[in-house]
Amino acid sequence: MTISLFTDDATARDELSKRAIPHMVLSEGCDQSLTAPPTFEFGANATDCALGRFRVNGNAIVTGGPGTPGLTACTALLEHGISGLAIFDVNAAQSERQLVSLKKRFPSRIIVCFQVDLTDETAVQQAVDNAAKTLGPLNHLLCFSGIVGCVNAMDMSAAQWRRIMDVNTTGSFLCTRAVARKMAKQGT
Repeated sequence: MTISLFTDDATARDELSKRAIPHMVLSEGCDQSLTAPPTFEFGANATDCALGRFRVNGNAIVTGGPGTPGLTACTALLEHGISGLAIFDVNAAQSERQLVSLKKRFPSRIIVCFQVDLTDETAVQQAVDNAAKTLGPLNHLLCFSGIVGCVNAMDMSAAQWRRIMDVNTTGSFLCTRAVARKMAKQGT
């Protein structure tokens, strides 16, 4: 039975309060947990402990990588040890200069760019699948893609608003869902 949130039917609205809301456990904190904090030997010095604590292992996808926040995040991930990086951008050709620079600076890492329209559910799934085939198991997703509306809200058309919401919100959701499903399947 589908229940509308916008109904005047008291019985239907009462059914809403009986639903089980999904929940998640971020970490059990045990050593076997995928999200357990790193452990260090007691003899390790403070510098080694700090480096280990901020190390980033595995492979990552960054959406909107060519923009300043995304490119900064890509660089930081690579500086902190990420093995593979996939950049998702709507225009891969514009990302080429940044991609060449990152590959030159981090020659031992796998760095790729996929052209993908984040508002296209099928394209997002294909890009995530291709990233996993190229890099191996996925461990991280950072979403920086977005459109900045430079029009006064009073002058903005509904179509402009919908496009901003589609890229900024729905695009992040589609990427997150596709990567989460992939990570759950991989056990990462």
